[in-house]
Amino acid sequence: MADCKSCGYWIPDGAKKCAHCGADISLTKPQIAWKWVSFITNLGAIAASFATCVMAIVMLAQSSSMEKQSISLEEQTQALKVQAASIKAQTKILQKNFELEYIPVIKIGAVAFNYIPYSDRPDHRLVMMYFIVPIENKHGFAENIKIIKKEIVLLRGTFNLQNAECMRGPLVERPFELSSGQIKYDTIKIDEEAPNFEKVMEGKEAFILEYKIEYEALPGVVKGSYIYNYVIKFSGGRQEVITENTIPPKETAQ
Repeated sequence: MADCKSCGYWIPDGAKKCAHCGADISLTKPQIAWKWVSFITNLGAIAASFATCVMAIVMLAQSSSMEKQSISLEEQTQALKVQAASIKAQTKILQKNFELEYIPVIKIGAVAFNYIPYSDRPDHRLVMMYFIVPIENKHGFAENIKIIKKEIVLLRGTFNLQNAECMRGPLVERPFELSSGQIKYDTIKIDEEAPNFEKVMEGKEAFILEYKIEYEALPGVVKGSYIYNYVIKFSGGRQEVITENTIPPKETAQ
């Protein structure tokens, strides 16, 4: 339904003239043009609205994607941190295993003890005693080996590197090297009065022999010096190791 432009009377769709006043109701060219303009304008507005909706959907999708990417990057960063911590822990384990596997070990083996009584001194009986001390670089990883203490306690007194010529020898004059499995023998030759010696052999008294050996690990293992302590007692024809331990570099540095 439309209204007549002349009298305002309502006319049905499709009528070309007004039934009330007879006016011609056909559209003029400007009116037709205006209708097309209105149609195109409305169509453009619809298209603009559609484009706006599409852009909103695209931006929403991009925002969601960026949020997911942010979460993914955060998860990857956390995973990398966990991997880094794991690698650090594994590195420490490998380093510790390496140090344990290649730790240098200096050992003193079974000490040989022999004696010979002097027969040419009946007025003052003496016994000459020999101690042969084997020193071994067990795995071959020790170097710059030094005997820093060598002391024997007899009933007639204490003798060490500082006050007895018999306590010196080739191995105490300077640092020495030992290849893997090689053994070097340090020696002590010292006299004791026969009555004192007899007391020791009867188990009533004892001789005490002490060594302190300082050495280093081969390069690439542990930095610092190790200290090997060894104390052995001789009594009643028997030997008893009283002390045998190794102090590692971290403890010797304290």
